[in-house]
Amino acid sequence: MYADAQGRASWRRVGTRDRPGAWTVRVTQEDTATTLTYPVNQLTLTPIGSKTLGLEFRLYQGPRSNTYYTGDVPGALTVDLQDHLKLVTDSLRRLSGLQSDQTPTIYLVADLELLKQVSESAGSTLGFADGYYRIAGEDSGIYMHTDSLLTGIQRLLTHEYVHLALSETVGPVDLPSWLNEGTATYYEYLINVSGKRANATKHPLYRSAGIAKNAARSGNLLALTNLEDQDAWNSQTEEDRIDLQYAQSHMAVRYLAETYGTSTPIDMMTRMGQGATLSEVFSEIVGVEYLAFEQQFTLWLKSWEDPERTRIAEYIRGLNEIMSAKASIGDRRSMDLASGATPAERVVTKRSLSADAEGLLTRIGNLSPPPELQPLQDDAIRFMERFVRLLALELEHLLDQEYLVFLGNIISSIDSISRLRAEDIQGGAPAGQRVTAKQGLVADAETLVGRLLDAPPPPSLNALQLQELAFLDRYIQFLTLELEQQREEVYLHLLTGIITEVDGISSRRSESIQSTGSSSQRIATAEGLVSDSESLLSQMDTFTPPSRLQTLQLQGTTYLKKYIQWLTIELEFAQTNDSAKLDQANAMIAGINSLGNAFRTDVVKERRAQPNQNEANDMLGEIGDLESLLVQGINTGFRNSATLQQANAMLGEVNARENKVRIRIGDLEFIYNLRQP
Repeated sequence: MYADAQGRASWRRVGTRDRPGAWTVRVTQEDTATTLTYPVNQLTLTPIGSKTLGLEFRLYQGPRSNTYYTGDVPGALTVDLQDHLKLVTDSLRRLSGLQSDQTPTIYLVADLELLKQVSESAGSTLGFADGYYRIAGEDSGIYMHTDSLLTGIQRLLTHEYVHLALSETVGPVDLPSWLNEGTATYYEYLINVSGKRANATKHPLYRSAGIAKNAARSGNLLALTNLEDQDAWNSQTEEDRIDLQYAQSHMAVRYLAETYGTSTPIDMMTRMGQGATLSEVFSEIVGVEYLAFEQQFTLWLKSWEDPERTRIAEYIRGLNEIMSAKASIGDRRSMDLASGATPAERVVTKRSLSADAEGLLTRIGNLSPPPELQPLQDDAIRFMERFVRLLALELEHLLDQEYLVFLGNIISSIDSISRLRAEDIQGGAPAGQRVTAKQGLVADAETLVGRLLDAPPPPSLNALQLQELAFLDRYIQFLTLELEQQREEVYLHLLTGIITEVDGISSRRSESIQSTGSSSQRIATAEGLVSDSESLLSQMDTFTPPSRLQTLQLQGTTYLKKYIQWLTIELEFAQTNDSAKLDQANAMIAGINSLGNAFRTDVVKERRAQPNQNEANDMLGEIGDLESLLVQGINTGFRNSATLQQANAMLGEVNARENKVRIRIGDLEFIYNLRQP
């Protein structure tokens, strides 16, 4: 049930056969159940008289007729039948001009066995009938049992009243049973199908028509001549035969009324009451011979279609196809839920399910329901809309799960990079190799950023993606600082090598000065010292210093240039023995030593400082905290999916709406006799 605009939900129960006593209804709303108890009390009538006809009857004097009832017949039913009797008398008079001379007395008993007992007390045998009428005597009237639903009792009253009115109109003549019973059944359906609960009459109406039509198509119709004798009619015991003779007779009278005029069946029986035979009334009133009529009736019945039923059947067939397709989607959904597949695999399946459900919603919208089934169409559309929304929420949940797995894989990749970093630190590889390894780690981390940017998150996970990007950014900064530190170590190691080479050149110079070698030997040594120094300068020019050590590169270059200039002047002195050159060279020694000492000091200081490594070490704790928060966010997303909770909450509504549509379809299939045997 669903609440109206005022938040109220209501339902109606037809309680014709509810026994007196306390009745309970349980209403469940989500997790809350409410139990309501209400009493059913029997309507108490005060009889104004009594009569014994095999049973003790009490007399109720109603506004339409006198009604005799046994003590176990509900008082409410006794009263309610008064209005229905008026409906029958008024409708029959309007439709056919037929009317009983006086409003009949009604006799009601509780069940069929009691009715048989009453019949036998009057010296007659009831047979299979649920009711009968008596036309003469003080006990004349309509006799019925009430052991059925209200509409069944109302149809029985209609049927017997038609018999009574026909008998009074036609007189004491033996009418053909198929014409007599068919006419009573025809008006039984025609009058009650316009009553308050028309659908309860439509089912037996269309069932009766279906029995006759199937018999016509299969060649199993009964010969009308075999349906003329009332004793033979009443003597039948096989239920299928009884059903067929009523159904065939009903449709034969319907064919007469619809083809030759609504008054034709009654006109025929009236003429027979005047002494004409059945063959004569066919010739006089119908205008065809009896046999020809039967042949025409059979052909008509084979192709008979009720326009209302046809419209309903066409719509229900289309809606059933859609509901069957929905059931298939539901089965595939259940298989997917139980599959244990990864979110990525399930996303493909769920997208297919969602697309198929959206297609069904379009198909429902393209149906053209009969006006009276527009509420069902609206319910079907609303159900399918909610089903589509349910699948969309489940897809959204899976997309979230798929993305959370993706974020988790990024974290796993970061953990792998961290393990490689630790192995690099513990491996003791040369600084140059470690720079190459660290460059690879930084590149791998930057690739993860690219993957993250290339995978747009579901809207609900935008914040988590930004959180992971911020974490990766800090992690890359951390690795970059370590890489820069390792590059500085390599560079400072190179500078230390340059300093060592310079010290070697200076030692060779001192040895040359102290040696007793010839002038040419000293010149050759000086030339070698200059050449080696120039090579060192060329080598240093190939260095690419880290940005932080650009000044140190310039400092070392300046020192080497001065050192080379000094050695060059000493070479010129050795070549020319010009004392001025010697004085010039000696004057430079203090400055060169100052430059060299400063350069050496700064190199040593930088090797000890390692500011990048210190900054990187300071970041380790922050990075660990960022990763922990990120992992916590991912795990929370896995555990607490608001989208899944919303979908689960909607599932009950979707199932209820589906059940409502299917129940309504089932009702219509039952009412219009659409179910295949």
